[in-house]
Amino acid sequence: MRGKHCALGHYTVNFSHLTPTSYNTQISSHSETNCIKKMADERGKWISFFSGLNDLRTNQQLFDFTILIGERAFPVHKVIMAANSDYFKQMFLIEMREREENRVTIEGVDPYIMELVIDYCYTQEISLNDENYQVVLSAASRFMMKSLLDIIANYLSTIFSRSNWSHMMEISNRHNLPKLDETIAKFVCKNLESISEPEWADLKANHWAAIWQEKSRSEDLDEDLFKKFLDWVKIDLVNRIPILDNVAEYVRFDQFTAPYLVKLGCSALIHESFSCLQLIHLAKDSVLMKQWHCLNRTRNTASTGETSWTLD
Repeated sequence: MRGKHCALGHYTVNFSHLTPTSYNTQISSHSETNCIKKMADERGKWISFFSGLNDLRTNQQLFDFTILIGERAFPVHKVIMAANSDYFKQMFLIEMREREENRVTIEGVDPYIMELVIDYCYTQEISLNDENYQVVLSAASRFMMKSLLDIIANYLSTIFSRSNWSHMMEISNRHNLPKLDETIAKFVCKNLESISEPEWADLKANHWAAIWQEKSRSEDLDEDLFKKFLDWVKIDLVNRIPILDNVAEYVRFDQFTAPYLVKLGCSALIHESFSCLQLIHLAKDSVLMKQWHCLNRTRNTASTGETSWTLD
């Protein structure tokens, strides 16, 4: 599988399908037309900007730093590397020998991968495939290149599947890829029944945070998922109780049934998390109050013989 992933991809607009006769039907308002034109103009400006940077490199102009890998030498511009990599930014800002000598020798990186990384710095484009994404990912992590890590995470999301999701979790844990965590969270939320107990146990704190943020946008009942989460917390209480505090704000406790909320309110585990306990008590009071109002209205309707409309 091969594909070119571009950091400016969200600016992409295709006008090829628009004709004079279809224009008014496909773009419904003048403001939408202006918005699309503005996006296209902005993308054009960025393309021109990065094309200019790459021209400096192609024409070997104004180089002020050299990256040495084995017998290969890569002349670059400090400002370009610093803008894309916190690793190089720190190197150039701190009084290090490399800054004074205007060169650095890097070990453990394949020259071909370094060339891909440098190409990305100048063009904001990189070709990823099944053979190279792991080594590119390692280089992007080493050189602290957030935008490239995001692009790799987007690529990994396109090849994500049931058969490789455990491997994707390992990659996410090793390299801290929030965008990949979002993909994992969506998968978990859609496949609760098919996930095995060992797979539940392999989830990490960052995955649970993404899962509950994903579920916070859903109207589905979360009781079964919360039970799985509590089982996960019990595996390592000392280190995972703080995680219970952190994710509690995203849990839709108001969707839980009253009996389960009462049970949670009596749980010794929940009492270890003050913020979680507070949210559960608030949700329980709200649910019980709602049920009481519904019951009271039903009794009033039965005693008067009148029809009463209530909200569920």
